[in-house]
Amino acid sequence: MRKVEELLERCDVYREDVKLLDRQVSTIQETVTRYEEDIEEKLQERLLCEKSSELFKKIADDTNKVAKEQIEEVLNYALGNIPLEQNYRASLEETESKRSGKELNIILTDVETGHQRNLKSQTGTWIVQVISFILTMIVIKFNESSRVMVLDEVFTGMEDNEMIKVFSEILISLADNEDFQIFMVEHRKELDDVEGVNNIPFVIENYEEGTKIAGT
Repeated sequence: MRKVEELLERCDVYREDVKLLDRQVSTIQETVTRYEEDIEEKLQERLLCEKSSELFKKIADDTNKVAKEQIEEVLNYALGNIPLEQNYRASLEETESKRSGKELNIILTDVETGHQRNLKSQTGTWIVQVISFILTMIVIKFNESSRVMVLDEVFTGMEDNEMIKVFSEILISLADNEDFQIFMVEHRKELDDVEGVNNIPFVIENYEEGTKIAGT
């Protein structure tokens, strides 16, 4: 009789253990289900982020493409109105760079021969100055920045009087039509004959007093 009672007690203990295990299994299953739902939610969020990233990249690429085309159009229009030895057409090309990832290079193509020159390393000072100045104007205009410029010997490298005259007319046009205020430090006598350029001569009578306006 005693053995039967012991067996019954063990059965009760086993029964409680089984109930406990059932509850643990149920809790684990609920946790697993919750984790699976969380994983699915995160996967959907990741998919949404990837699609958003692709969309934003496409928008950025399209915006950059439009800006690039606008810059090229303005740059080539300006180049077409400046007397150069060759007739160039400019294009902006994006290249990979180890230092900055990506960079834009200006390529000049001779319209007559098709020969291409890299502005950075294969052109003279005069062309580099002209294009750099034009690009500065484009950036200022597009960004609606303050239109006050101080230029230091911008005509350096211009040996042709006609070049100086045309470039001066560009500066005058920017002042008259685009509300630019341009101050230049120059030593070129040719500017005395350009209508629209207001020359203010400076002199150094002695180095202790420094530079002052002539006649004052």
